[in-house]
Amino acid sequence: MTPWEPIEAELRKRHKGKRILIYRPDRHNSVQIKKYSRWPKAFTAACDHRRLHGAIKNTICIFELSLESGKELYAAVYRMSSAVATTSSSFRLISCHRIVGPTLHRLKFKSSEGSMWKGFLKGDSDVIVPDKVDSLAILESLWSLEANRKAFESLLEALRTTVYNEMRDLQKASIETSLALIGLPRDYGAEVVHLFGEESPLEDFRLHEDSVIEHDARVFPEMGISKSEISGVATFRNGKQVVQVITANRRPLEKCLGADLVIFNQTFNSVLLVQYKMLNPDGESWEFHLDDQFWGEHERLCQIPKESTDVGYRLNSEASYFKFVRRNTSTNNHGFVVPLTQLGGLQYNGPRGGKYIREQELNRQHISHETFCNLARMGYLGSAGTVSDQLKSICRDVLKSNRALTFAEVTRRLDSARSHHE
Repeated sequence: MTPWEPIEAELRKRHKGKRILIYRPDRHNSVQIKKYSRWPKAFTAACDHRRLHGAIKNTICIFELSLESGKELYAAVYRMSSAVATTSSSFRLISCHRIVGPTLHRLKFKSSEGSMWKGFLKGDSDVIVPDKVDSLAILESLWSLEANRKAFESLLEALRTTVYNEMRDLQKASIETSLALIGLPRDYGAEVVHLFGEESPLEDFRLHEDSVIEHDARVFPEMGISKSEISGVATFRNGKQVVQVITANRRPLEKCLGADLVIFNQTFNSVLLVQYKMLNPDGESWEFHLDDQFWGEHERLCQIPKESTDVGYRLNSEASYFKFVRRNTSTNNHGFVVPLTQLGGLQYNGPRGGKYIREQELNRQHISHETFCNLARMGYLGSAGTVSDQLKSICRDVLKSNRALTFAEVTRRLDSARSHHE
């Protein structure tokens, strides 16, 4: 068996019985796509609603750019589509790879001589969704070419079920947690999305129907950012409940506050800081090693005041939480949520020194994902009053200045908030 055969078998199994997308933008749009700030990682296009009928998200898209130098063929992952006007939908393609092969006019498959395909090639339509048999035949004809195998191997990696493996996976799961905080499903659309050039899992979340088209810009008008280390900001709304989610590539906000995820629950003026950690297998058990990075994050999170005189009806005013998940398990597995102050009672000393947290202890003492989301949604968890105002002020200043505030500066601000309550 060659190294390619298992990959080809998985591609065939994944796409058998599915319809792919064929996209053919005109000359103007082809040029604009190559200028897109996130090209070739991702780009967004639009077409008539009806053209996307039958297309299945998380399948391969074959698209052809018409440029002055000639035709260029690409393969990408069709991630999603969402309505942006009465008759139009936007759709997102990610992980774009140049491939070799015939132009769309010369592509041969079962129905390539049929009236529908010929009409597509001769007309001004830019999208067609071939039937299931033709879809697989088109893919097989392209991935069988040895020069394309590396590209299709990369596409397969992008298509596989998301698991907790890298920081991006944790961030995506944390955004889904944010949606759950206001009772929204994990595939709900954002009201507004701002992406700043860096990769962000927010690009995998569609915009809400009838919302504006995604801002593929490096300018955040309210903040005056011209270049940012923040990868994305999104606003989600469910009736009167609103959350704003910020994702950062382990840069300013993480350095200031020690959190991977910052959630503003505007309805109850609460702020939640969540740090995600992966449990690694150890025989039949799972554990997390409390390393230097952890202790640095722990020290920063400990600066957040945990008591307040204006806490209202909060069960407690603690803003900081850790969430532990198993590495390489499906992101449908929500893991264990633990308040910062509870971590001390969960630690144990390893046989070679060092401190660890094990899943068996977490299993006995944790807040479930559903309970955490419900309590936070109703305002029973999170910071309150002046502490919330201070945390939001710190985040705004980081966004404005595109720099991490010094640890001492953050501490002084939070000490000021603590003194205000005392």
